[in-house]
Amino acid sequence: MDLFINSAGAKLKTKKNLFLLINNETKTEISPKNINKIIIANNISITSNVIKLAMDNDIDVIFYNNHYFPYARVWNNRFGSTAEIRKKQLILFDAVYGTNIIKKWITNKINSQINHLNKIAKDNKQVLNNISEIIKYKNLINNLQGDINELRSTIMGYEGITSRLYYDSISILLPERYKFNGRSSHPAKDEYNVCLNYQFGILYSYVEKALINAGLDPFIGILHTDFYAKKSLLFDFIENYRFIVWESVFSLFKSKLILKKYFITENDGIKITDEGKNIIIEAFYKKFNSKIKIDKNNYQISYIIERDAQNLAQDLLNQDLLNKNI
Repeated sequence: MDLFINSAGAKLKTKKNLFLLINNETKTEISPKNINKIIIANNISITSNVIKLAMDNDIDVIFYNNHYFPYARVWNNRFGSTAEIRKKQLILFDAVYGTNIIKKWITNKINSQINHLNKIAKDNKQVLNNISEIIKYKNLINNLQGDINELRSTIMGYEGITSRLYYDSISILLPERYKFNGRSSHPAKDEYNVCLNYQFGILYSYVEKALINAGLDPFIGILHTDFYAKKSLLFDFIENYRFIVWESVFSLFKSKLILKKYFITENDGIKITDEGKNIIIEAFYKKFNSKIKIDKNNYQISYIIERDAQNLAQDLLNQDLLNKNI
């Protein structure tokens, strides 16, 4: 399981070879054998012994800011493979190979937008029109040819249009009290976006770990390379899996599991109560632990992310830089 520590003032210590969580007057002992990762919100205190015990048991420790975005992570100081993978990232991602890879990932993202809207649109004419527009821009992306450095701004422009059309469609289909005006991240300006941010924060941690385990450098990406000190590959690679959060959050709102009382408006945006966080986390893992069919076989989503990262690393290793036109 993942250990989420959200309550302000909570403390995490160690007791012999166990984690000791202190929350108000409650003390809970937790074996590291039962933990995959520890996720810590602001205003939580932990000891250095917690970090040591986590590293000894290969448990990531991830820190989230007030807007539910992971801003720091502690993991074992070793990559999953050779430096050759990262060398090839630098060379291949900056050429036609990078163009082909990012077109595939962006197309996967757009296809998941189309599939989701087709499931929920019913007979809404505006949403159906938006789907047609999304398909048009997907085809424009697929038809692009050339070096990624020449196409980067064009791809990002087309992708941005499809995202706007997707979120506009979602807002149309929501109950009136939860309609929103576009995507807002840090801070979120509405209830829907704050739920998206919270679940995306969890998803980022899984995708980043998969990249690291595969020996890939999260900072060497394709499309988002202009952002200094940003995990460019993480932002690129996660496009394949955003459907997890989109479908999960929409289901929460349509099933009326989300209530107004779960949200608090503050100067720096909207926050979620502890009760609301528990519901959002449960919904995320229900989707994340589900299975999807690929080539007539059912696979758990977490496995697919790990497999895709390993396949990318292996494909990079297989590329012959001397004899291949990159």
